[in-house]
Amino acid sequence: MSEDKGFYNRPLNESISELMAKFRGQKKAEAPISQDVQAPVDAPLQLATRGSRLEAKFVDGLISAVVSIVVGAIIGFEKLTTPALCTEDDWMIVALACLALVGANAYFFSRSGQTIGKMFSGIRVVRIDGSRCELARWIFLRGGVMALVGAIPVVGGVAYLIGILLIFRDERKCLHDWIAQTIVVNV
Repeated sequence: MSEDKGFYNRPLNESISELMAKFRGQKKAEAPISQDVQAPVDAPLQLATRGSRLEAKFVDGLISAVVSIVVGAIIGFEKLTTPALCTEDDWMIVALACLALVGANAYFFSRSGQTIGKMFSGIRVVRIDGSRCELARWIFLRGGVMALVGAIPVVGGVAYLIGILLIFRDERKCLHDWIAQTIVVNV
């Protein structure tokens, strides 16, 4: 008979897993969502659906929007649209909010290959051989290359759109997946 440790005495990743399962009306997950991927998986990997990837992106975007609204409420919404009005303190608040958001996702990704949105959707990023996707690969290849390309006027927007549309191929991989040699799979 297992003893219930109470919600607040459980590891953070287990608590999030249980909350998400309850939100979706599922029974308690057999294993925590953030179970580390250490080596290639013996069982065949099941690619995440396009819908679950979109859901994860939407949740991550919603979290970013909430952070932006909080920052706007603190420093004033007009300053978000007119950066010249921002003081050094305002920029510090913006920087700290960005670092907190990136830091939270980096923390979860380094542990499980999942952003908060991917945890919610029950998917994770792995290398094409099923091994763990390193944090540096996620930051620099999956995100960094696309951010650099996206900064190029006109070309960046077209490349970003093409990168997203690639998900409709049989492999279900976006351009950043091809660049980083990763796939997104069900947990």
